[in-house]
Amino acid sequence: LLGAAWALAPGDARLASTLATALGYAGDVAFRAEVVADALGRGLWRDADQRPSEFDPALASLGGWPEATPSVRACVADLEDAYAARGA
Repeated sequence: LLGAAWALAPGDARLASTLATALGYAGDVAFRAEVVADALGRGLWRDADQRPSEFDPALASLGGWPEATPSVRACVADLEDAYAARGA
């Protein structure tokens, strides 16, 4: 049913995202790749690994996550050390 809807409205980013997700869960790698490639070609998304259901190509990216503060980095290091000490 989603495939039929996609055939009727291939420019719908939300539908393409839903279909790609469903195909991934179903294990249909080839059809999923086709949907993603088509969406990229239509400009629905900029990257195959990011498939937002709502995408505005005019909206500038803010980049990645901000750098963690020294206190946050220290806390993460403490947690990682504690986790490693327990043999995990």
